Amino acid sequence: MKSLERIVGAAKNFGRAALLAGSLAVSSITGCFDESDGYEPIDVAAENWSSGLEAFEIDDSYGRASIAVNTQAEPLIVYPGGEEGVCCAEVQGGSWVKSVVDSCRGYDIYGIGENPRGSGKYNSIVVSPSGIAHVCYCVNTWYRGEGLDYANNSGDPWDSLNIDGSLSVGLENDIALDSRGNVHISYWSWERAALKYITNDSGAWAIESISSATWDKTSIAIDSQDNVHIAFMIHEITYHITNSSGSWERKQVHSSANPEILVDSGDVLHIFSNDGHSVYHSINQNGSWATNEIISHNPDFLPRELNLSGAIANDDSLLVSYVVSQESVDYPYVGSLYFATNKDGSWQRFLLDETPEYIRPSIAVDNEGNAHISVVRSLAQDNNIVKYVKFNPQLLLDNKSHGKNGETK
Repeated sequence: MKSLERIVGAAKNFGRAALLAGSLAVSSITGCFDESDGYEPIDVAAENWSSGLEAFEIDDSYGRASIAVNTQAEPLIVYPGGEEGVCCAEVQGGSWVKSVVDSCRGYDIYGIGENPRGSGKYNSIVVSPSGIAHVCYCVNTWYRGEGLDYANNSGDPWDSLNIDGSLSVGLENDIALDSRGNVHISYWSWERAALKYITNDSGAWAIESISSATWDKTSIAIDSQDNVHIAFMIHEITYHITNSSGSWERKQVHSSANPEILVDSGDVLHIFSNDGHSVYHSINQNGSWATNEIISHNPDFLPRELNLSGAIANDDSLLVSYVVSQESVDYPYVGSLYFATNKDGSWQRFLLDETPEYIRPSIAVDNEGNAHISVVRSLAQDNNIVKYVKFNPQLLLDNKSHGKNGETK
């Protein structure tokens, strides 16, 4: 493991997003961008983008940078760090601190050597109320394909463990905590073409294969009764599976991809998903699912490759970040970065950056209602950066009358 490395640098403001290749950008936005005037910030959002503080290598242009926030409203971002292994960047005292979660140079439970290159492409993070970060990630091995590892920062340095060393597992993982702090993880198995679930709620790690599944995103959430809810895909259809009755029960939700499941304060279930041109919101209040199209981008294209992420605020308003592209772009899975919310009672969407180079956004919301988004900007196969932006959705809504890019579905 590698000790904490304090990353210190001077922030530099930009009227438009300006990033250096290979840097982790730290940005802040308090207004919205207009789609027709060159993306100058509107009204209160003057000169508020700041540059990255240090270069953090991002391994694999299609790797994910997952985000969570702690109780101090500070972001933590986990990402694939190439030869360094799986890394985490967090803000402490106004500066970025980078730590190595797992160097990925050990051995899995079968004694097979790990390879840092390719490890951490699939990753997820959650932070407990006490401030402990819990991370799961897919680790690359030399001879057995992928395995699933778990780490937390309750110690110094991070404590990591291989929890499923089966052949080619850990893809499309997601992580959640129950009310007692137990860990719950959903993920996909290539070998079995199955949705797998692992938890340590009994004191030891227990693994289940709970449904057939196709290779697509999995998403997990825990309700107030500590029931597990997972959204996943089978042949272009989103499904919901839960153990709330004491055994696993599965229901079809909608013909769309990229499912993200959330639970609000009243234990109402929400799933965001998308197809080629639209974003959908499915809701389950009485045991059955109802789905509505909330955003349409036709004729533009919404790529499927993990390009949608959702969150829920303390007031139960919903937030979603996603990518929109034109089908003629060189990389079929990248596009412009959007944000949408129903905070004022109707769905509004905002274009955060038109640059058609974004992939795999991850969104979180803090206790003050601020949105935090991390997203990979895929400049080239070996030249990738992570952008981070924080903003108050209410300010976007309050200022929509001053601009033209707040849109009501």
